Formats: sequence, C-alpha cells, structure tokens
Amino acid sequence: MAHCAMASRVARLVAAALVAGLLGRAAPVSAPYVAPPPPPPPPPEPVVGFRPLPGGLAVARELRPYDPDASAVVHVVRLPVARVRARVELVPARRFSQLQRLESELLAVNGGFFEPDFAPSGLVVSGGVTLAPPAQRGGSGVLLLTADRASIAPYAEPFELPAGVELALQCGPRLVEPGGVVGIRRDDGRRAARTALCIRDGGRTLDVVVTHRDGGYGGPSLFTLATWLVQGLPAGEPPCEAALNLDGGPSTAMRTRDAAEAYRLPPGDIVHALVFDARE
Repeated sequence: MAHCAMASRVARLVAAALVAGLLGRAAPVSAPYVAPPPPPPPPPEPVVGFRPLPGGLAVARELRPYDPDASAVVHVVRLPVARVRARVELVPARRFSQLQRLESELLAVNGGFFEPDFAPSGLVVSGGVTLAPPAQRGGSGVLLLTADRASIAPYAEPFELPAGVELALQCGPRLVEPGGVVGIRRDDGRRAARTALCIRDGGRTLDVVVTHRDGGYGGPSLFTLATWLVQGLPAGEPPCEAALNLDGGPSTAMRTRDAAEAYRLPPGDIVHALVFDARE
C-alpha cells in the first residue's frame, strides 16, 4: 500500500515538473520577413542588325549564300555624312597594314582602280585638290562628297566637278542606279571579294559595304552584290538609292577604330585608301 502511494506521489511530481517546464519555455521567435530582391530590369533592345561604333557610325554583319556551296561574310558600316570628313591617302608600299592610323580616323577602306604603274585609273580629288585626272577607263561612276551630302554621278566626258565637292573618287561599275534599280545587266560568273558604297536618306547617309567568301578567297559576283543592295543590306533594310563598286578582289580591305570587330586585311596591293575622319 505504501509502495503504491509512493509511486502515485512520484507520478504527480513528474507531471507537475513537465507542466512547469512547458509553461516556462519561451515561445519560438520568428525571423523578420525580408522581401526578395526585385528582378533585374530587362536589357535594352539592341538596334536591329546594327551595333554602334565610335563617331556615330554603326556596323552590321551578315552571312549570305551566293552559291550552293559558298556563303559571303558581309560587313556594312553606316556613316552620317555630316559627321565625317573623307580623304584619299596613298598607301605606303601598297600595304594596307602600313597605312598610318590618325587619332581622328573612324573608317578606312580600299579606294578605286589603279594602272600597272600604280597610278590611279580615274579621277581622285581630296580636300578640294585634284590628285588624278578623270579618265574613261577609271569607271562609270564618281563618288561625290560635300560637307553634308554624298552622291554618285555617272561619268561622262567632259566631266565637270560640281561646286562644293570636298572629295571625288571615280570607279565602277554603278551597281544601283537612282531609284533603286539594279545597274548590272547580267551575271558574268566572276566571283570575288567586293567593296561598294551605298547612298541612303537623300545622301545624308553613306553605307560602306565589304564582302568576301566566308572562310576563303572569292565572293559574290557584281550582279549578286547589286541584287543584295536592292533587296536591302543587312536584311530588312530599304534598298540603296544608288551604289558604286570600288576596287575589289585581292585589294578589298576595311578597318575601323573598333578593334573588337574583325575586318578584312587584303592579300593584294592597294595604291590609295578612302579614309573617313571625325569632322571637328
């Protein structure tokens, strides 16, 4: 009997201790609520087809097939004419890599045709000074640049230089005639790297186009390039209002101030280069 009473007392003491322990335990403290960080803003949408270059220029790169087994890399550099000043420079030792790069330079490309003695084949005017006279063999068109406009004039003798022209460069053929009409009548099958000039916005914008075979020598025919310029380069762009072919093949070359972009260094001779500087 005493044993049962003692067990009952011990049970009551244990129960009391458990109750006291539960009552005396502190309630769990919840961590303060911290809102999750807001999602980052979406990146700005890039200009379709083009990315900016120094001096207000822009560049686009496109890959276009021109034969069943060959594609061309096409670079299009867009220049606001009023923001650049063009000049023609002789290339030391006819090596484009040795052309001096001034701090003001934004873009340099190969120029027009040249003779076996390396004299320019046609009219060259730079800074208002005539460096070479016009000639029938120089090409069927002349690039004309004033302080704020670019145009392409058909070459006919006698050729008179309009007033206010800062630069004139004769070459050819004319790839696109005024109004966006293909200027090449047929495909002669000759494939080569090409350099061309495309007039836009009534002459306020000039596109410099350089194209060559992807991963090798060669490129599109003149007829194919002219067709592309009328279709729009890069894709989705309106047609060129007029376009002129410059020297091409092994002389095709282009460089800009933007070292991140890989452009073509020519394997052949270049007598003179067309250089665009920032207009002060």
